[in-house]
Amino acid sequence: MAISNTRNVPGQEELLNKFSLREIIFKYLAYLPLFLLCIVVFMGAGAIYTRYAIPKYKATANMLVKVGDDNSISNNNNDLISSTLLGGRRVNLDNEIERLRSAVFLERVVLAKDFNINYFNEGKIKRSNLYNDCPFEMIPIQIADSSASYSFYVNVLNDSGGEIAKRIKEKSNKIAFKWNDTISYLGNKFILKPRKNEKVVISLVPYYVVWKPISLTAKQLKDALSVISLSVKTTIITLSMIGENPK
Repeated sequence: MAISNTRNVPGQEELLNKFSLREIIFKYLAYLPLFLLCIVVFMGAGAIYTRYAIPKYKATANMLVKVGDDNSISNNNNDLISSTLLGGRRVNLDNEIERLRSAVFLERVVLAKDFNINYFNEGKIKRSNLYNDCPFEMIPIQIADSSASYSFYVNVLNDSGGEIAKRIKEKSNKIAFKWNDTISYLGNKFILKPRKNEKVVISLVPYYVVWKPISLTAKQLKDALSVISLSVKTTIITLSMIGENPK
């Protein structure tokens, strides 16, 4: 019966480990150019996305819903104590939240602040929402179809006026206008006038103006608006909205 005797040569195990580590390093060094190419491509794609992506902004506000006068200490002392101990509240915040999100209320807000008229700065790749930073504003007088959306470009601005076109480089359906004059374009009548304290400078950069129906804008505003109660024991409502313009 043969008996095998295996002896570990001193340093042999360390030599095998070093050899294995060297093999692994040289094995992956062959893919080093591919790794570097992937890093360059991904960093370039991230830089392009950061440069041209439209940023999103979130605005948050808290609104206190006051309790009626019948909750005064002199008249309802017992109710005040029980409300404090039990954490109850006399205001039905669910009704107030639904009122803030109602179509009628949001349409009034849109009409009062002209949220259905959007102004954009036309760039080579993306459009930037200007809101009130546009040097002029549109005042509708007569809209042919209030259920449809309309858009046009304002080109070649100067002190007296500019040009209106359906597209940027369109030669047909292009008209010249003057500030504060009534403009008839594609069946609609409106006025373009410089904003207060805004000086209109000569500019060849086109502006994109969009008029949308009030009901459609109110629906979009409702979808972007979040109205929640701050806590069960308070009468504070938190409103938040996400949009493309910080204002």
